[in-house]
Amino acid sequence: MKKNLVITLIVFLLAPLAAEPSLQEVMELAVFREDFRQASGPMEMILVDRTENEIRFGLTSYDLGDQDGFYRILAFTDPDRVNGTVLLIDDPHGEGGERILLLEPDTGEVEPLTSLADTFQGSDISYYDFFKPNVNDYNYSLYQEGRVEGQVVWVILAVPVDEGVIARTGYTKSLYFIRKDNYQIIRSKHWTRRPDEVKYFLVREEVMIDSLWYPSRLEVLVRRSGEVYHQTLLNRLVIDRETVLGKSLFTPEGMLLLRQDLLFEPELELDQEETP
Repeated sequence: MKKNLVITLIVFLLAPLAAEPSLQEVMELAVFREDFRQASGPMEMILVDRTENEIRFGLTSYDLGDQDGFYRILAFTDPDRVNGTVLLIDDPHGEGGERILLLEPDTGEVEPLTSLADTFQGSDISYYDFFKPNVNDYNYSLYQEGRVEGQVVWVILAVPVDEGVIARTGYTKSLYFIRKDNYQIIRSKHWTRRPDEVKYFLVREEVMIDSLWYPSRLEVLVRRSGEVYHQTLLNRLVIDRETVLGKSLFTPEGMLLLRQDLLFEPELELDQEETP
């Protein structure tokens, strides 16, 4: 899926500035740019329906990237009905091997998810959206070049190479808006298998930490027949780059240990005079 990406990144960092990469190489650099990093911290996910009713979720995100792949854990704390739910996204380099594991608090068991096109916790995000796109699954063309909020971008059209990719991802084609200065995808537009439905991913805010850009506020918007149907807002409240994340966390055993921490309720400490 992401073969030779390390070599591609090195080649283009050392290449003359005048040499513009091919569209395939732009996509590889955009997909690969976040792999060698770690971060963690609390997040909130807000679901907004057509009548502007909101459902809020509290969670903590743990991200780790190394030479083998990219890993993410989402651990839910609020509301009570999802407290203890843990999701593991395992996205290794190379062809295949992607998986998502789900730990539900009522069963206490870790189960693999098989349908990646399903939506996540009623949001506008599918389980497939957590993975980096398989660059070799698409044919690319330059849709246009332009600016998004002052940033010069490539707008690249990605069309799946076959029906199998559409069935797995749920998308018939996509547009990626990629900054030319740092290869960050700041916006994308996806046509789903429903003829009147389009999904947008919009980076609303980002912060730089240790020379790396992190999206701190992401909006996912679904339109049907041109009208807003549903929205999902993801806000990273704190981005912690200091806490060292061990790779053992990103395993079924790590998920179970994390669940114990989420469900642990400490006993109330009473002052001496209040003790019966």
